[in-house]
Amino acid sequence: MRVGSLHYATNSGLGVLAKEFYDNGVITDVLIKKHVSFETHVEWYPDSDIIGDQELSSATQDMETLEGFIKKLDILFVFESPWYKETLYFAQKHNIPVACMPMYEWSPYPMYADIFITPSLLDFDYYRTLYPNHSVVMLPVPANSNVQWRFRERATTFMHNGGNGSRNDRNGTQALIEALPYIDSPIKLKIRAQNLPLPFLNDPRVEVINKQLPFSELWQDADVFIFVERFNGLCLPLQEAFSNGTMIIAGNRYPMNTWLPVSPLVNPIGYEDLSFVNVPFKSAIYDARDIARKIDEFYGTDISSFSLAGKKWAEENCWEKLKPQYISHLMSILR
Repeated sequence: MRVGSLHYATNSGLGVLAKEFYDNGVITDVLIKKHVSFETHVEWYPDSDIIGDQELSSATQDMETLEGFIKKLDILFVFESPWYKETLYFAQKHNIPVACMPMYEWSPYPMYADIFITPSLLDFDYYRTLYPNHSVVMLPVPANSNVQWRFRERATTFMHNGGNGSRNDRNGTQALIEALPYIDSPIKLKIRAQNLPLPFLNDPRVEVINKQLPFSELWQDADVFIFVERFNGLCLPLQEAFSNGTMIIAGNRYPMNTWLPVSPLVNPIGYEDLSFVNVPFKSAIYDARDIARKIDEFYGTDISSFSLAGKKWAEENCWEKLKPQYISHLMSILR
């Protein structure tokens, strides 16, 4: 069974996610899409073609390459969205079934797929409502096989990953910065970002690391990962940091509070209505002082039980257990 996908070959959330599905044998064929901001690692996918690099090819050539790639497949598997409207057109033209793993607030509407494999119950409910006549199943994303668990015993070093920034402070970076004056503990806080203009922080407790790091190094020196995100269905940073053994301070909201230990989570003080592509959703609002209080509550305490909980979660959601379910769902749409 040839299962193909368009992948960003980049050290980004979506790039790392897609590579996991390739490395673990769910995806067999890859067409690389050039990213405008990140380095493209063509060595990840030997002998794969590249589209989106206008220095090397024209838009017409890209579409010919895309069609040639799709018509060789048994199944097209897209993450988040198909990126080009022609992707689904070519799949339908050549009678290739389509599986989509959506990120609920990003995927375009309406969108054709034979099956939506949603990574959380929030995504499941969202897509079942959007597409009542389509097959929608819930299946977690497996714990990343490149994240190695390390035991943490005491909460002294805290870390936040701002990524590339986010619409409406999605990752909670600004909320954390606003919380700093209210934190009484002598914490060590590292704020990491890949390419995010952060303000100067006149706080000796804080180190800003504004550069790309190898994926395996992101959580190595942290005891606690602070990521009080405002809206997410799947949240890879939380999943990866948790399986690495860090304690998680995040938002106490669904679906995060169904799989993370609840006591370190911060309660929202309300929600605001937002929409992407004219589809409404709720975005949590947090009080910066509540974030500070949660950090002070756990600073210097024994967090070994939270670290062990991450290890257990990773073992229960490993590729060995979940891959057969992915294969089964994909085989169900073969024609």
